[in-house]
Order: sequence, then C-alpha cells, then structure tokens
Amino acid sequence: MKIKIVSSQPHAACSFYRSHGVFPRIVEAEGVQTLSWQILMDTDVLYLERPDTHAYYEAGKIAKEMGVTLWIDFDDNLFCLPDYNSNLPFYNRATQKIIIKNIQLADIITVAAPAIAEELNWLDKKIDVIPNAHNDYIFPFEYFLSDRNIIIWRGSETHRGDLLPYSNQIWNVANSSKWNWEFIGKELWYITDNIIRKNVLPEMNLPLYFKTIKKINPAIYIVPLDFNNFNRSKSNCGWLEMTYAGAVTLAPNMPEWIRPGIINYDNPEDFQSKLELLMSDDGLRERNYKKSFEYIKENLLLSIVNKQRKQILNKIDIGES
Repeated sequence: MKIKIVSSQPHAACSFYRSHGVFPRIVEAEGVQTLSWQILMDTDVLYLERPDTHAYYEAGKIAKEMGVTLWIDFDDNLFCLPDYNSNLPFYNRATQKIIIKNIQLADIITVAAPAIAEELNWLDKKIDVIPNAHNDYIFPFEYFLSDRNIIIWRGSETHRGDLLPYSNQIWNVANSSKWNWEFIGKELWYITDNIIRKNVLPEMNLPLYFKTIKKINPAIYIVPLDFNNFNRSKSNCGWLEMTYAGAVTLAPNMPEWIRPGIINYDNPEDFQSKLELLMSDDGLRERNYKKSFEYIKENLLLSIVNKQRKQILNKIDIGES
C-alpha cells in the first residue's frame, strides 16, 4: 500500500504529530506539495493534513475520480478561533465552508481530540479520534524526573491572548522565588521583560527542540490557557513533550488536560496557587511525574497509537472503507 501526504507545512508540529512524522513507520509514504492525476497513479490513499483551501478540495476530487481513498485529518477546531488568534482572518466563513466540503468528500476522517469530533457531528460522518503521541521511534521515552528549579513555557505567537490573563500571577511567582524560567517562542517581551531570572529561546526545528528541552530538564511545565472552545479542543502535546523532558505539567481544567499526573487549575488565581504548591513540594512533583510517565508509556507512545492507523489502513486493504 502507498500513501501520498499533502501538508501545507511539512516541517511544522502538526506534520510531526499527524502526517509526515507518523506514517513512514507503518506504510510506504511520500509527501507531495502539488497534486495532479499523474502523481496518484501509484497511490492507494491520499492523506490531506488540515484541508482548509479550495486546492485541497480539487485534489480530493481528483483522488475520488481515480478511485483513491481520501483520508483527511484535523488537529484543531477551526470553527471557533478566538479573537486574539492571528489566524482568525483566514478561518472566516468562506474557509469554513471549504473545510465542510472537504469533510463531505472524504472517505476517512480523523481528528486529534473528541471535542473536534463533537464539533463536526452534525455532518453525519464517521470520525475517528487518534490522539497525538510521543514519537518513541526516534526519541526513546525514558524516566527523567527533574531535580532542577526550572519552570518552562513553550508556544507560538498565537498564544499571546492565553498568556496575558496570567501575566500578573507569573510575575508574582517569578519575582518572589529563585527558580529560573525558560521560554521557547518569539516576541515574548510582554511577559519576559518583567521576569529577572529567565532565558528566552527562539522557535526551532523539531529535532533540535526535543534535544533542547531534554537538556534543559525542567521541573515544571506551565500551560496558561484562556478558557474558550478553541482551547478545549487543543491537544496536550506539551504534556507529552515535557514529560519526556522531565517536568510535571500544570494545565487548565479542560478535557484534554485531565490526565494522570497533570495538576489542573480553574482560573489565574488557582494557577498561581497550584504553581507555588508544585514549586514547594518535591514529593508532589515526583508522584505526579511518575503518574504521567507511566500513563504515556502505556497509552500514548506513537508505536502504540499508530496501531489505530494500521487498523484503518487494513480496512482499506480489504475494501471496507
């Protein structure tokens, strides 16, 4: 079986967790940037990562006309971006209509979280939830509990509206303790300028990123998020990454973050209280890190989660899709 993958950003995190980073271990896979009939002559499955343009729709139609199985995947709820997200102008009503057309055309639909599937229920299409997973094929998952007084945050510029509501709490904690703070992202001055003990790293490619966080070996990973529907659909990739790096996760009381070992908060004040508790209690950090590590090792390694993709591919082999 051969699968062709179309990704608008093959180098980015979505590709790492949902397409180019997962299929080559289980099937003959090839990435393509433009699509026409001759490219599909040797293809069994066309996989479209986050199909959100008319070009994706045209590619899907070509696949269907040639009898190629069309598989599409979404890692975010693209129907409810918050006002502060810089991608909001793109995901307007016209784009949403194209997304719906792509969903209606598809033979197989997978998403990263149940909340995304719930958003699309009205389309009356079968939707499989395949969670994001730690890629243990290339990054062995080993117990690595940190004993370093380091707090880490990582994220893109789209998270400005998530960080700002927690800024006072972050500054309160940062400037009343001797813990060091690590930030991975860009244009974070609105938070980091008011923190003395900090280090700010730029966004980086995925292999270097995993090497970097392992070297930092933080003790606590913070996930300050605004409580909105878009964030309720976001995956918990940061928890996977930072457990690999040795940290305990402090995250919002939202479905994707209610996992073994994660400490949940309900509002900015609770965020500060829980963060201070984690900083002061080594035993709590150790117990919760162990819970997260064991759960991920048993359930959310890519070598395990990829079995769901294999099952879907096997159904295509026997003509059931």
